[in-house]
Amino acid sequence: MAKINRSEPLEVLQSGLRLDTIREKTPLEVADKVLATYKINPMPTIKVIQGAMSDSVTTNILTSSTTKRTFITSLTLTIAKDSNSNSTETEVVAFLKGNGGGATIMTIKYEPTTAGALYNSLSFNPPLELQKGTTARVTNTSATASIDTKAILTYYEVEV
Repeated sequence: MAKINRSEPLEVLQSGLRLDTIREKTPLEVADKVLATYKINPMPTIKVIQGAMSDSVTTNILTSSTTKRTFITSLTLTIAKDSNSNSTETEVVAFLKGNGGGATIMTIKYEPTTAGALYNSLSFNPPLELQKGTTARVTNTSATASIDTKAILTYYEVEV
């Protein structure tokens, strides 16, 4: 019998066999007569992350893996401001593969004289691949009073 030592195949077994791990034990060995198969290109798990911030600060919303390939699939940016803020500009910057420095992947400039809110959403097809070990960040600039921004990002990672 061959023993399964890695957690990833065990998780695949649990989800694929729909095991109730409270009542059923996950198999830790593969019998000699069982042929184990593994998908070469499994569907990635989409992850959602959000970074909330206020006023003129920069917040990192995602740090890409140093060992896996990281892809951004969509981005939503919301801005809310009070009546004292005349102009607000918010941008999301990421370090894309093949691009030396940071690239602005979304900018919103919001200039009403009253309190209000605005949002914008983008889907990336094909997805944007990040450089390994870099950050995606959101920054508020040109703020003259209180603003609140939230960036919601969906992404997935692929083993190299």
